[in-house]
Parts: sequence; C-alpha cells; structure tokens
Amino acid sequence: MIKNVEVPIEIIKFKEIERIVEVPIEVIKIQEIEKVVEVIREVEKIVIREEEGDCDCLTGIQFVKTWNKLF
Repeated sequence: MIKNVEVPIEIIKFKEIERIVEVPIEVIKIQEIEKVVEVIREVEKIVIREEEGDCDCLTGIQFVKTWNKLF
C-alpha cells in the first residue's frame, strides 16, 4: 500500500529586520498675543470768546446779546 506523504515543495524563511526610519513630524507652536483695542472718541469743544471792542463787525454772541436787550 502506498501512503500519502506530503512533501513540501518550497520552504520560505522569514527574518525580522529592524530599521530606523526617520519620518518628519510637523510641530505647530501657538503663541497667545494680547489684543490691544484703541478707542478714539471725538469730542466737540465749543469755545466762547469775550466781546472784542476793537472789531466793527457783529458776531453771533453780540447779535444774541443785542437781541436780548431789545426784548
């Protein structure tokens, strides 16, 4: 009687090889920056000058004073 015997045709051998592989890593640095807010305010300043006796013209202030004297 003939026995069935399995005979390997090809033998493959594996070897483990350790390699050092350099992979670039992206590093992100975040800095906190203080935010400075500049506030600009417009201020209207009204300057009232005293009457000048040298001027022959009629200013707005002189007109109001004369008008009030009439009434």
